[in-house]
Amino acid sequence: MLELFKILNSLPEPLKSIFIIFGVVFVIYLIIKTLMSIFETVEKIVQHIKLKIYYPLVSRLVKREHKKYVTEYLRSLVTRHISDAGLGLRYDIDIEWSDEERVLLDIEKGVLLVRVPYVTNLQQIIAKLLLMVSPYAVSQYLEPVFGPKLAQLLSISIARRYASREINVLREFTKYVDEAYDRDFRELLDFIKRADDESLYEHIVLFELRKILDAHDGYIDRNKLENDVIDLIKVVGSLHTIDIPIICGYYIAIAIVRVGVLEKIMLEEWDRYVNYIRTCIRKCSKINRIYIISAGKVVREIAKKFVDYMMSNIEKIPDIREIKLINEISYKMRYYKGKPGIPGYMAIFEIE
Repeated sequence: MLELFKILNSLPEPLKSIFIIFGVVFVIYLIIKTLMSIFETVEKIVQHIKLKIYYPLVSRLVKREHKKYVTEYLRSLVTRHISDAGLGLRYDIDIEWSDEERVLLDIEKGVLLVRVPYVTNLQQIIAKLLLMVSPYAVSQYLEPVFGPKLAQLLSISIARRYASREINVLREFTKYVDEAYDRDFRELLDFIKRADDESLYEHIVLFELRKILDAHDGYIDRNKLENDVIDLIKVVGSLHTIDIPIICGYYIAIAIVRVGVLEKIMLEEWDRYVNYIRTCIRKCSKINRIYIISAGKVVREIAKKFVDYMMSNIEKIPDIREIKLINEISYKMRYYKGKPGIPGYMAIFEIE
């Protein structure tokens, strides 16, 4: 440090003054960063004390405090973090005890008002509330279009992710879902779970839902979109058993390309995949999005090369009008072929 000051002292003006100014600015930055970290830590401690000590005691005596307790607890689980698929709750949440179960969105204030009957069991009410607000993490139009029950089912993977942050809430959430969705929905739930295990439900199904609902401002033929979405869920939830995974519906028209045969990609036999895309487009001329997916660290890195090849050799796919890469995502799957934490990669192309 002493040597540094000697070197600084020996510098001619204006270099010496410039370095001093930069040094002062850097020190101020470090101080501010440290203070922000301290404030954040203190805030977390205060929040923890409120949720774990204060509210559990006071809410037993005062009904109004129980509502605050539920609201604060729900907010602690539901963050404003937006996922790499563009999904996430963008609104603040308020709770109102009522005879009805209903969610009201005030777009101007950015607030979700959730009306529910009064319940003393904290985990039970939180489990229900997570299901009620989860559709709004996908799109403001999801519940108005599909109705509460189906909208909650379609966004159940998001609600489960929030619930999993507290083991007791997750336990109550699982119980509540089992009771709320009977055998008519059981098959669809199984497809959703399989797709969600590989992190494809969020990145394909919910991504498509959000894009379509937002593009049409909610003016949708529910029956046609519902048929498309159910077909999509079944395809994404059983990818390993389908030769050519295509959805050619009224609203949803996509192709999924699995870059996974190691000998093909190690030899960079990209034309095979290009020909496969051409085959998909011939089968469904209105395809507007193509999902390139892969699993495994080695496969993922080489799959990126294929995406680069696609971008630089697009003229080899004459069947399409214009194609552009709109997103690349690297993530970890919960389970893939019985193994947890396998790296995944996805590239999304849009055809115009």
